[in-house]
Amino acid sequence: MSNDKEVEVRPQAVWMQYALVAAVAVVVVFWRLDAETLDNHESFLAITARTMSQ
Repeated sequence: MSNDKEVEVRPQAVWMQYALVAAVAVVVVFWRLDAETLDNHESFLAITARTMSQ
C-alpha cells in the first residue's frame, strides 16, 4: 500500500518523545541504583568462566 502524501511532523511532538524517553531512562536509572552489585553470584561465575577459558 503506497501513500504519496507527505507526513507532517510537528517539532513539539518530536521533543515530547525525546522528553518521554529521557524521563523513562531517568526512572530506570534511579530504580536500579539500589540493585545488588556484581560482588555476589555473578562475579564468581565471571571469575570461574575466565579461569576455565585460560
